[in-house]
Amino acid sequence: MSLNSDSRPLIFIDGARINTEPFQGFGVGGQEYSPLADLDPESIESIQVLRGPSAAALYGTDGSDGVILIDTKAGQTGQDLRVGYEGTVGFNERIRPYSDDIYKTASDIRPPATQMRSSGGGGSGEIA
Repeated sequence: MSLNSDSRPLIFIDGARINTEPFQGFGVGGQEYSPLADLDPESIESIQVLRGPSAAALYGTDGSDGVILIDTKAGQTGQDLRVGYEGTVGFNERIRPYSDDIYKTASDIRPPATQMRSSGGGGSGEIA
């Protein structure tokens, strides 16, 4: 274990690295949600655990806390790859021409120069 370690092993499911960082669920009682919760135990074919120098030798410093290799029954060699995607595409169309008088850019807006003018007596000054 190193000082920069989070004490979590690397996890691979069917050869794909899984993000093991827990994320906050519904904010109920400090409970965290693990991505491994979606894995059906009935679909697991085998689990291999690599520890110590062998894990670090194969996976570098990321593997210094160990590596867990999970093979599922669905992830067999020779099967077709299935990928699902949902997305939204949109665009905007300008209704009227761009006017420099109305829409200022950062280079057009300069803060006013402030200078201290002495009032003569060495006391307080006023900003011009």
